[in-house]
Parts: sequence; C-alpha cells; structure tokens
Amino acid sequence: MDDSLDKRALMMARRPVGRLGKLSRTVQMLRHYDSVQILRRGLNVLDRKLRPDKRVGHIRSDVGQIRGGEKVSSLADCIIENNADHPSHGQCDLAAGRYVMLNEPILMPVFEQGFDAEVLNRQSHLWRFQFQYHEFLLTQAVEGDVSRVCEFLEAWLTEYSPEKVKRNDDAWHPYCISRRLVAWVWLLNASQSNAATLDRQVAQRMVDSSVQQANYLSKNLERDLGGNHLLENATALCIAGGTIDSTYAKGWRDLAAQVLSVELPKQVLPHGEHFELSPMYHCQILSNLLRIELCCQSDQALLDVVSPVIDGMLNFLGSILHPDGEIPLFADSGFHEAPSVEEISNVAQLTGRTLNLMPVEDVLTSVGGYRVYRSEKLFAVCDYGPIAAAKLPAHGHCDVTNLELSVEGHRWIVDSGNFNYADDSMRHYCRSSLAHNVVTVNDENQATIWSKFRMGDRPKAFGHQKGVRDGFHWATVAHDGYRRLGVPIVSRLVAFQGHTAMCFDRGPNAGGSECSLVGYLHFHPDVSVTREADQSDGIVRFRLAHQSTVRRISFVADEVLLEQGWYCSGFGERSPATVVRYVRVKTDQVFGWMLHELSDRPSFEYSASSIQITMDGFKAIWTEFSQ
Repeated sequence: MDDSLDKRALMMARRPVGRLGKLSRTVQMLRHYDSVQILRRGLNVLDRKLRPDKRVGHIRSDVGQIRGGEKVSSLADCIIENNADHPSHGQCDLAAGRYVMLNEPILMPVFEQGFDAEVLNRQSHLWRFQFQYHEFLLTQAVEGDVSRVCEFLEAWLTEYSPEKVKRNDDAWHPYCISRRLVAWVWLLNASQSNAATLDRQVAQRMVDSSVQQANYLSKNLERDLGGNHLLENATALCIAGGTIDSTYAKGWRDLAAQVLSVELPKQVLPHGEHFELSPMYHCQILSNLLRIELCCQSDQALLDVVSPVIDGMLNFLGSILHPDGEIPLFADSGFHEAPSVEEISNVAQLTGRTLNLMPVEDVLTSVGGYRVYRSEKLFAVCDYGPIAAAKLPAHGHCDVTNLELSVEGHRWIVDSGNFNYADDSMRHYCRSSLAHNVVTVNDENQATIWSKFRMGDRPKAFGHQKGVRDGFHWATVAHDGYRRLGVPIVSRLVAFQGHTAMCFDRGPNAGGSECSLVGYLHFHPDVSVTREADQSDGIVRFRLAHQSTVRRISFVADEVLLEQGWYCSGFGERSPATVVRYVRVKTDQVFGWMLHELSDRPSFEYSASSIQITMDGFKAIWTEFSQ
C-alpha cells in the first residue's frame, strides 16, 4: 500500500530541510563526537579521495606456519559446525558461480574467469563486504566440494594480491581483512571436516597472505570509526598472532593488547553490555573475546586484558535472552549476522564457562538500561536506557521505551529488527519510531535521523522508578524526545504479573492542542490478531492466538487501527506483520494496552495522572507517571 509504514518512514527521513536544516543536523551530529575522532575521519576520507587509485603495494612478509594446537582446532570445528546452519551460506554453489549474501543471490563466472568486478559493484556495500569476509567458505568446506573451496581461494589470492589491488577496494578494507583473516584461521585449523583436506600449496599461500594482511591491518586500524570495527581489527591481530608462527606475531598481539586495554573499559559498560547497545553487536564482541582467549593462551598479558571482561558480558547476555534462547532484536540486530547464542555457549564451554539464562523468578530486574521480567508464562524485556552510544550512534534506532514480549515460550510482541544498511525505505523504516513498540507524537521520530547511519538530536531517558503493587511488578521511565514539538516529556509505565502484561503512556499536564500521542505495537508474523466485535464499553479488544495459546489484548485509546508492518528476523529477510496503531488525541490523558487471559475482562478508569485497573475483584491504581 502507498501509505505503508516503510513509505511513511522514508518520507520523514527525506523531508526537505533546506540549507539551514542541513547545517543544523550536521551540528547536532558533530557535537556528540570528540575532536580527535572527527579529525581522524576527515583525514582518512580526504586521503582516499585525493588518491583513489593508490594501490596496496608491497607489504612486509615472511614464510609463516600454522601453530594453532588442539584447543584452536576444537574452536575451529565448533565455529564451522555452527556456521553450517547459516541460511545464506548454505545456498552458495561455488561450482555454478552462485553466491548468496544477506539472502540475495547473484551469479558470477566460475573461478577460471576470475571475479566479475562489474557484477560485484552492482551489489550493496554490505553485500560486497560479506563476500570479502569469506565466512561462507566455512559452510562450503563442510557441505560442498573442498576442491572448489581451494579453487576459489587460489583465484582470490591471484586476483586480489596487494600488487594488483587498489587500497579503496573492498578486498583490502581493514574490516574485511579482519573478518577474512579469522575465517581463514578456522579453515586452516579445522580437523573434523572436509576443510582439513585443504590443498597444502593453497594452505601455505593462505598463511603467507595472512601475514601480509595482518601487517597491512596493523598499519590501518579503524581508529577513525572506533566501536566494534576497532575491536574487530584487534581481534584479527590477536587470532592471527596466536595461531601463525611468524616473526611479526608478537608485534600483532602487543598492538592488539594496547588497543583492547584502552577500548574495552570504554566499550563494555559496567553491567557487561557493549556500548553500542545492539544485542547483535554484543554477541559479536563477546564471541571475539572468547576466541582470543582460546587462541592466545600463552600470552598472559593479553589474557589479563581480555578475560576479566568476558564473565560480565556472558551474564548480561543470559539476562536478556528470550525463552527461545535468542536475542531481542533491538537497534541494529538480526539473527545469523553475528555468532549465534548457541555458538557462543559452545565456545564458552571450551573456556570452562557456562552461559546461563536468567532464572524464572517472577520479578522485574534491572539489567543496565533494561528492565527484564521472566515468569513461567511470560517474558518481557524493556529498553529503558539510552538510544545509542553517545559518540557512535550509527547502530541506534528511535526506540527509547521499546519492549519485546514472549508468551508461553514464543515471541508475540517484537521489534521490527533490521533489514539492511542501504539508504532506502526499509532502512529508514527499521530505524524509525514507527518500527518499534513506542509512543510517538504526531507520528514523528524520537530522534533526528537521516541517511543510513546519521543521528542528530536524540532523547534522554530519565525518571526511572520500579516497585511492586498488588502482585504486579512495575517500572516507569520518561524521555524528552519531542521537546522540539512542544511536548517536553512522554512517560511510560509497564507492569507484569504471571501471565498479564500492561503498558501505559501519557504526555505532559499541558501539551499543545495540535499534538496527538500515537502508539505502535508490533506482533510476530506467527501471531494472529483478530478484532472483537463487542466494544460497548469503549475498550477495543483483540483476540491473539499462536498455535494453541490464546490471549486477549485490551486497548485504552481514542482510536485503534490495524496496519501492516515488517518483521526482519535477519538482514535481507522480511515478513509482513500485524501492527496495532493506537491514538490518544489529548497528550495529557493516559492510554495504552493490557495483555491478559481470554477469560479476563478488565475495566479501566484513567485521568491525566493515573490509571486504575479492575479485574475479577482485583483493583490496582498507578500514579507514578514521571512529570
């Protein structure tokens, strides 16, 4: 439909702003970064524009040897085995020249004809990066013909040798080198798969090239971007330095240890979460640290930097997982693009650790910026923290006060996830407030966003409270994301008990009459949503069903509509999903929803500052909305 949520999100992102508007957005963006970061980025971009044809050229090298050992071999086998379940990588067919990245297939000539640069350049930036990671070769080494893997590697080593390739080409981008080096280490150390039969000549060429790539990477760390990219660079140097016998190996590890000793205290928050606030990137960083520990056991100085961080990151991850054992899809997150939770758990066991889910305690627990509730029948995770990393908001979405909810072990209320990193309607939809379970003012975004990763003004979350009332565990939060529209504060209250969940919002005591509060609630595609006919008491009810589990959700609002949104479980994957759009015309009146058993029929009384719920003799009233 022309007025679909993704089209509306794109219109918001591309709304004309004029020269002053563009200048304002740029100032908003830059004031969050430090001057050194801006300078490094500017010099890097300028150098690449002034010398676009500069080649990688000669790089220091020597004849290296693989020296991974038994634990590295077990790690490689574990990673290759888990990678075999990747939905895109299993669809590749090297013999036919068929490559599938991000669930998007292309055909290229077979190896004897080289790689068709014209075909590759037509793909998205992230697709080309995924191709250069070579992680799809792990699946091919298990399920395909290992001789074809060797042919691919021989062709790549010839076509992308440093003497031939330009520095600006994807193949020698520092991030691509970081991911590829690690994938090659697993191929070279595998013992229980077809990968163990790699041709010796090809394997030695890979080792020699790995030395060159690690040396090049050590001189081209992504200090201008920082964040997960810089940690990825350091991880590659650690793993190469721990598994390749080279005169340069210790230097790689020492450089990586310097980077990690500075970055880990900044990037891993006190409660164990990675500071970019994306569960997917948290998994990526945690997995990297576990791999470093296994690959660099003889380097105690490096282990002293890495090992203390791992336990906190494991505990945080176990706290926020759904009952299905996977992450919530907050911010830039998706399944299959970072190591799975299952893989992290298996690798953690190789280090003597265990990844444990938060126990079922029927309490509302604070985990950093999250509020997490876990009972026998209900799981909820509420994002009450900052919208993004202060100095690196690229992976943040307009999702302050967002939540996800599972019923009887299955996801029912979901985040829309993330579809891609392209400048298109789906990227703008996934980042917009319309794609999250939040309340907007006049359908506007909570933060100023544009392009693929840009974010200017952003809301601040405050007013955190929590407690217990009549058996319900409740928590509140507020934010100021709509102060530019004359609505200085939007408050949210959530409460949970056993199988019941509720969520109510309100605006300020005196808001502009031109403003309306508009809430969104996104359901998993497997959940059917049916509007019930009886609305005689002014409450709009829907019957929700998934397999044999049935619930009812009741809305307190002036208007309630069904719309179609998208559920993006992984990059390049999307399914139509039902979205409930509910509206309160007066911003100072409480409105929201309650999920409950089919047999329950709650009644609601609300005012400008409170909500009272009565149900089967039970009565509770909340007045804790922040103002």
